[in-house]
Amino acid sequence: MGVGHAAVLLAALIWGTNHVATRALGTEVPLLALTFWRWAIALAFMVPIAWPLIRRDAALLRANAGSVAAAGLNGMGVFGVAISAAPYYTTAANVSLISSTSPLWVLAIAAATRSEPVRGRQVAGICAAFAGAAHIVFAGDWRRAGEMSFAAGDLIAVASAVLWAVFSFQLKRVPREIHPLATTTCAAVCGFGLLAALYLIWGLTGHPWLRQPDGILADGQALSLVVYIAIGPSLLGNLAFIAGVQRVGAATAGVLLYLTPVVSTLLAVALLGETLQGFHAVGILCIATGLFLATRR
Repeated sequence: MGVGHAAVLLAALIWGTNHVATRALGTEVPLLALTFWRWAIALAFMVPIAWPLIRRDAALLRANAGSVAAAGLNGMGVFGVAISAAPYYTTAANVSLISSTSPLWVLAIAAATRSEPVRGRQVAGICAAFAGAAHIVFAGDWRRAGEMSFAAGDLIAVASAVLWAVFSFQLKRVPREIHPLATTTCAAVCGFGLLAALYLIWGLTGHPWLRQPDGILADGQALSLVVYIAIGPSLLGNLAFIAGVQRVGAATAGVLLYLTPVVSTLLAVALLGETLQGFHAVGILCIATGLFLATRR
């Protein structure tokens, strides 16, 4: 396993914590407030640190400005809102299952565009990992698949899965000679512009700017969670993922992200008191097998 694989695995680990933190804020902070402030805080840390690197790679950034801006508008803007909005309009089980199809969309785009070679072991690995994720979502009872109802949120979840696959390929177009922190910061600035516009419309139309009126967490607790989401998943997670995709490609990076639901499950057990059951173990084993098949040299 090389540096690129390790970087994507780190991103998956960090993003796994994001689901737990976001779940705790679900009834505390409005959707657009969370998406806006997580990137506002992240950029407050990123810009001063990344500025020397941005100046160093300025020529390459200017030459690839279109690719960086498109990636930011999609990955930090549209996708961020879509993946957060989906649970508002459908069940969490549906969102979990649909979101786990992102690597399949990555593979489909790679095959359709012939931008990356698609090998049989990658297909087998992705299918095994997807089966493991589905096994966890269905709690080990696949008969539930026939009982799932679909709503508007399911379409949003499908769109977010496709958007993430597209984002992976957008990153691949950015030269790896540009430092990942410079790429992350410039892309985040572009996405943040879209989030700021949406947040302004949200507030000016009478919605709460910062807190839901029925929130139960103290202001300090809610702020701490928002700051963590900003520095952890938003800053470090995206930095690690961008660095990994530039080295191992979108198809390989996509399947490594199946580790995210595993981390979320284990953290939910450890921090939220949820119970680890047999179907969790079976699902995690399938995901681990898929990761091995898809990423081994």
